[in-house]
Amino acid sequence: MQKTDANGRIKFARFSSNEKSIPQNAEDFFTNYLNKELNDTFVQNRFKKSKNGMSFERYQQYYRGVQVKEGHYNFRIQNGRMKIASGHYVDVTGINPIPSITEEDAINQYVSYLEIEKEAIRESSTSLLIKEIPKQPKSREIERIALVYQVLIKRVDGRHVDVGYIDAHDGQLLFQVDGRYYSSANGYFYTHYNRNNNDTPKRGITEYDSGKFTLWDKTRGNGIRTLKNHPLYPDFEDYDNIWTRSELGVDNYALDVHWTLEQIYDWLSVFFDYDSYDGSSGYIEAILDSYASSSFDQYENNFTFGYDSTSSFGPFASIDIVGHEFGHAILHHTTGWSSGDGLQRILHEGFADIWGIIFEAHINPSADIWKAGEEITLTLSCINDFQYPENPTAYLQMLSTYYSDINYYNLDEHIPSGFFSHWFYLLSQGGSGINGKGDSYNVLPVSVDVAEQLIAYTTLTTAYLEDCECFEDVCSAFFDAAVDMGDWYLADQVDNAWYAVGLIDEPPHIYVLNWLNPPLYYVNLDIDHTVRWSFTNTGLTPSPTLAVNNADNSCRIYSNYAYNGILNASISFWGDSTPIVTYSKEVSGGPAYLPIGSLSISSLDISHYLITLPNNDKNNHLYKNNQDLSSDENKNLIKIYNVSNQQLKAIKEVEDERFVLDTSSWESGLYIIQYVSKSGMYSAKIMVR
Repeated sequence: MQKTDANGRIKFARFSSNEKSIPQNAEDFFTNYLNKELNDTFVQNRFKKSKNGMSFERYQQYYRGVQVKEGHYNFRIQNGRMKIASGHYVDVTGINPIPSITEEDAINQYVSYLEIEKEAIRESSTSLLIKEIPKQPKSREIERIALVYQVLIKRVDGRHVDVGYIDAHDGQLLFQVDGRYYSSANGYFYTHYNRNNNDTPKRGITEYDSGKFTLWDKTRGNGIRTLKNHPLYPDFEDYDNIWTRSELGVDNYALDVHWTLEQIYDWLSVFFDYDSYDGSSGYIEAILDSYASSSFDQYENNFTFGYDSTSSFGPFASIDIVGHEFGHAILHHTTGWSSGDGLQRILHEGFADIWGIIFEAHINPSADIWKAGEEITLTLSCINDFQYPENPTAYLQMLSTYYSDINYYNLDEHIPSGFFSHWFYLLSQGGSGINGKGDSYNVLPVSVDVAEQLIAYTTLTTAYLEDCECFEDVCSAFFDAAVDMGDWYLADQVDNAWYAVGLIDEPPHIYVLNWLNPPLYYVNLDIDHTVRWSFTNTGLTPSPTLAVNNADNSCRIYSNYAYNGILNASISFWGDSTPIVTYSKEVSGGPAYLPIGSLSISSLDISHYLITLPNNDKNNHLYKNNQDLSSDENKNLIKIYNVSNQQLKAIKEVEDERFVLDTSSWESGLYIIQYVSKSGMYSAKIMVR
């Protein structure tokens, strides 16, 4: 079954199992079924696996590197066989993709059309696109196709978002839309916490019914609803959808709860393609109550946020507290951890704290994410301090070091949970010192961004944590997850941080800076000790060459062949060749780590880049988890490093030779992008502004 457009190109196709000719993959469809033009490309921008062997792929159309806004195709594939192809192909014949005016010209033209002063503009941005221009607003009848700047204007008052499409050649305004979606209603919340300097209200979705608005968002998944603990009249109500603190009285923190839950939902959906706490758009219900606490009920599957004016706490509704409870919901649905199990209760609290840190870092980047509840406590510095767990000015002093002679199941689970939140701090920020056992440790930072990727990779699935029976199992699970992500540097720091909090024995102290080429291995020594490097070959090819630098106790590995083996660092006193300890580390590599070329990279707009992998290396990367993965489901491993702090920023696995890199949430600076293939390493640099 097929449907085609006016030009005879496929709009919809259903491929039955008895058909003789079925596209093998998306590229086969575009080349042999769609008959796309030579200068048109389709880049995968969404991919999701589901149950019963189903997977979903979406591809965005580009013309000579410029996004064609309406051009796209979606594919439904089951067990490797394409079932459905649907989409829209835009014929861009004759379009000149090189603009004649600048981004600044386009912004000025649109501001002039809107007749607003520049002082009224909070933020402006542009994207270069090819767009179908309709004859009338909301009409599907197309008048023309044009190269345009999409100009986004956000006003200072926070209530206006203007979107205009300016012709990139003659500067004329071709089309204008309202940038807001009016599903349900747009409310304005004067929240209890998290206010900006001029107290501009937050935007939140509400529901309109019978002349009044309620805190019910039906636009996200199966809904987000914030309620009173009242059997007959549970809904909060407002008649003009401008929700002020005075109108709600002591319950004004309902606005913080509702708004924060919306932000959490959006962040998980956008960055991890994970909807709600269960990944399946689960209904979110939050109830306000009159006690000084917050909770997630795994049986009722709802949240409670309290406030008792007689206590020394304000309302339990700050971002980190709401995020903590949402973390409990995630862990319950993905790991099966139960509130009735002592070990799992400790793990629940620790990793719920970590999710609270992650959510606050993104929703309020200016916050001190290493303290929880600092806005809530009226007489103390915070509720928990993850950097200094034993902080005497915090409400709760947690343990930062594990001691084998304590029965932790007899303690309040919040106290030993400090092992895990402090581990996350050390993994993100790094640190050195002596722990509670008297053991000296050194952890190199991987950044909050990379640490959060590890948390998401490990906890948004049942594969790693569901069957853990002790603390050591949890440590191993996160180490394995880091290795499965393809990054031994991250795995090293995971173990170093576990050792720092006393949960595992001392790991080998051979560190690696793996964004350098070839990798740089080193040990931390004082002036009284020296190191001798050696390599134990466990592979079939000749042993590699070690380039040793005695000045900084480091070495690099060079080879003309793929190699596998064990790198040894024998430590001795200065002037004495007798080893007092030898550290060992499994390593692998080869000529693939030699730089042989540059990645093809082009800017699509201010924050999006199109990256094209080398044709001769399509779907062939070298090593992941120390194994040859040339047939590992055609995945390519991309690593991105922040040059300013020499830290790993992100790891990407892409399933096609082209992909779009979104840097809109990154801090400004220079980044290195590396792709390790069968024949060598390709790299590129980008500047994020």
